[in-house]
Amino acid sequence: MSTFEQLRQRVLLQAGNAGYGLVRQNRAPYGWDLVTVGGRKPVKSGSLIELDNWLAAQAASDRKSR
Repeated sequence: MSTFEQLRQRVLLQAGNAGYGLVRQNRAPYGWDLVTVGGRKPVKSGSLIELDNWLAAQAASDRKSR
């Protein structure tokens, strides 16, 4: 499995665990959107690496607040 595919799957799993969906943008430079599952409203946009970092920070923040 390629590094890209491993990253995509990791972000997809993290997004699902956080209650988001992951959607690829249709226009160049073909970024990605985290969207709400029900309404598919954009929450955060960026590269897979940016979204991976954002989701990790959100998870860490959630763990601290417990």
